[in-house]
Amino acid sequence: MKVYYKIKPLLKTAETEKELANMKKNYDKMKTDLAAALAKKKELEEKMVSLLQEKNNLQLQVASGSTRRQTVVLFMFFKVDVLTSLGCQDESIAKLTKEKKALQEAHQQTLDDLQAEEDKVNTLTKAKTKLEQQVDDVSLQSLLDWQSRIPLECDD
Repeated sequence: MKVYYKIKPLLKTAETEKELANMKKNYDKMKTDLAAALAKKKELEEKMVSLLQEKNNLQLQVASGSTRRQTVVLFMFFKVDVLTSLGCQDESIAKLTKEKKALQEAHQQTLDDLQAEEDKVNTLTKAKTKLEQQVDDVSLQSLLDWQSRIPLECDD
């Protein structure tokens, strides 16, 4: 058993050395991975700065209208928006066209009714004028007849 107690620390030392070697290996791998990640981060940050500059340049170009291509692209987006808007408005236009047609028909019917009423008024006005003339003629005739009877009555 004495041998065991003498060998045990050596076994532990060997295990510890093995663990230490694994830890060192992991440390080196992690250190390499960290360096790679930091390099990638720096590269991405530079790319982001580059893209932001490009975006700002494009915005300036669009604002100044300096390039025909960007104007065409903007026009295409505008055209798509307008076409989409027009597509939505097609239904409204169709509905309004139906309503307009119905209103035009109602308007025409009202005009026809108005014309018929005006014709009636004209007919009635002519009839009234004719009747008034007849009344005047009859009144005048009656007056003349009466006047002619008065002297006869006075002679009696």
